[in-house]
Amino acid sequence: DMKSTKEEIQTIKTLLKDSRTAKYHKRLQIVLFCLMGKSYKEIIELL
Repeated sequence: DMKSTKEEIQTIKTLLKDSRTAKYHKRLQIVLFCLMGKSYKEIIELL
């Protein structure tokens, strides 16, 4: 469902702006890239 994916992406982007969630940022970025359809190899290169 594209709508829920868009909402999830927006939620993660909001969390990434929050310094209180800093220790989770790398994990959140991985989830974000997965939701955006990036391959595992691309994700490794981006991080």
